Amino acid sequence: MKEIQNSPSSRSISKTASQNEERVNRTWFLTWVFIGALVSGVVLGVFLTLYLSELLRKDVTTSTTTTSTSTSTTTTTESTTSSTSSTSTSMYPLVPPGMIMLWSGSTATVPLGWGVCDGTQGTPDLRDRFVLGSGTGSTYAPTQTGGSSSQTPTVTVHDTTLTVAQMPSHSHGGSTDIENTGTIYYDINSNPCSASPLNTGPPRWINTKNYNQCGNCQHQHSIRADGGSQPHTHTADITSIDVTPPFVALLYIMKL
Repeated sequence: MKEIQNSPSSRSISKTASQNEERVNRTWFLTWVFIGALVSGVVLGVFLTLYLSELLRKDVTTSTTTTSTSTSTTTTTESTTSSTSSTSTSMYPLVPPGMIMLWSGSTATVPLGWGVCDGTQGTPDLRDRFVLGSGTGSTYAPTQTGGSSSQTPTVTVHDTTLTVAQMPSHSHGGSTDIENTGTIYYDINSNPCSASPLNTGPPRWINTKNYNQCGNCQHQHSIRADGGSQPHTHTADITSIDVTPPFVALLYIMKL
């Protein structure tokens, strides 16, 4: 009995059985791995399908084309809003309504679910306007409008009083008035004239002379004032100036 168990043939049979058992175990392991992966993929696929379906359901929008036609005695204007009459599924479900972007195409090619910012459909009218930042601490409130594409300057002329340094070289005409005229007398008793024999008796006068000038007498000068308070005008050429910087015109569109 011992000889049979230790024979080469018995050892070969035992080795073959062990290898077969290992193959079976490996096959079962791979089978369960495949089944687990398959189940996980199905569960993940179902979850992703439900998630995407919910996102798409929320973003389905219905827009109606509105056409307004206004007619006057001089002009006829026909305008069509940028909304498209259809039910669409947006490709951008994560873009919140109210977001404004620039669009380089025409109004006819605006994406579905978006509207041109022309003052309709709840959009601000951004035609022919620049956008200025607003918020807490800003001078301007949201949606506030203002500004102008042209500017007309104003000129104010003020009164000016000339100083002496600002006056040009000039002259004034005038006249002199001599106030006193009369006769001057020289007393023979006064120095340097002296005549002792004539010192007695009434005063004696010699060498009288008329004069028409005065040495230390008061006199006046009259200066004539010419002009003053003359009217005059100032002219200025004032024209309107275009202050618009270089630009490229694009469409502002808003997520509806």
